[in-house]
Amino acid sequence: SGTDRLMTFNLPMLSELSRMMPQASQLLGKPLPVQAAKTYFETLPAELSPVASEVQWLIDTPERLRQYAELAQMMNRPTRVTLELDVGLHRGGFEPGADLQATIDEIAANPLTEFAGFMGYEPHIPALPTTLGWRDRALNGAWKIYRDALDQAANTFDADTMGRITRNAAGS
Repeated sequence: SGTDRLMTFNLPMLSELSRMMPQASQLLGKPLPVQAAKTYFETLPAELSPVASEVQWLIDTPERLRQYAELAQMMNRPTRVTLELDVGLHRGGFEPGADLQATIDEIAANPLTEFAGFMGYEPHIPALPTTLGWRDRALNGAWKIYRDALDQAANTFDADTMGRITRNAAGS
């Protein structure tokens, strides 16, 4: 496809693509246990160490962020984190509000965690009937959640940071 921006879904895929395409930026398409990230860092060949800084680890809960922050501290390695948004599928992730703000604040306060963006996944919307405007309401609701999350982040991070972040929707 000619792109160097990839979505990966498990440790074997992440590791193999890191070796095959070291220039690529990889976004995890699902949250991985922190042990998988630790294994990735420990098994990545030393010459590919800079590749690890291009990985965006998907964070869906405050607890997972704490685990990744502890790993970053233990390994003294900056870690990029992308926050999963619950845009209506209710499989996990953050909604705008106090929990999201606390998570954003925690990222901002830790010099070893870098805010890399948001991912919202809304595969349920095309399956909704158009009758009575259900699909349109669900789509508008998903985009409102996304906009509100972006606004919250923009109140914490500077314009340069916000200009660089990933804004992922539709799981691609």
